[in-house]
Amino acid sequence: MKTDYFKNIIKAYRISNNYTKERFAELLDVDPSYISKIESGDRMPSVEMLIKISNKTNISLDEMFCTKTSSGAELRMNKYLEKINCLSPSERQFVFEMLDKMLEHLSEEK
Repeated sequence: MKTDYFKNIIKAYRISNNYTKERFAELLDVDPSYISKIESGDRMPSVEMLIKISNKTNISLDEMFCTKTSSGAELRMNKYLEKINCLSPSERQFVFEMLDKMLEHLSEEK
């Protein structure tokens, strides 16, 4: 599995929760250089570290592997549907139009 996948998930979580690399490393009881190596793609987190990250954060293992498994993708789509259902009708229409355009663009690239 490519390291880019985990570096993006872990870095996005850290930044969205306003953790410095040092604070996030402290939370996980690892050296900050380990977090830097994961986020730069130089190191793949071990299975034990992925479990530790899941236990110490609100990132489920399903979510970590979201685009890699069909059940993970389904979980992510359901989260999007919940968010979309909270939008006004005009906001939902805007989201659907944007999705249509993105999907059309992706299918043209193939």
